[in-house]
Amino acid sequence: MVTKIVIGICVAVLLSAGVAEARPATSAELDGTSWASTAIRGSKAKPKKVELSFTEGQDVWQEGSDPGTKVPILGAYAGCNFMSATYEVTTGILRWTSPAISTLIGCMPDRDGWIARHLNKGMKAEIKGKWLVLSRGTAVRIWLLQMPAPG
Repeated sequence: MVTKIVIGICVAVLLSAGVAEARPATSAELDGTSWASTAIRGSKAKPKKVELSFTEGQDVWQEGSDPGTKVPILGAYAGCNFMSATYEVTTGILRWTSPAISTLIGCMPDRDGWIARHLNKGMKAEIKGKWLVLSRGTAVRIWLLQMPAPG
């Protein structure tokens, strides 16, 4: 009897602590949000922080596109330049779908290249409770929390 009570209490504590199953992220739930990293695991050249903004904007990447056409845009900041490109989330994989445009501040080491390479190749994107978790294999993982909306 005591064992059942202890197990029940442990389960209740874990559930109330926000332990959640990971599920694939979708474009619909990312659109209009901004996220900031709290932890990054990867190679030695990884940035100290990553900020991501999911928005929509004018399609400047396709020659001859209608100026009124809005497309999903993913902006990324890894401590030096701000980069942005069109993006998609397909079956839980987040990737840039056009070449990124960027500010041109020269920074060493190349933290921008690290995040740009991963976003170009595609990263597994999962929502786990209040976290957005991006990963590539087992070696690269970024934990991000949603930032409050401005204003």
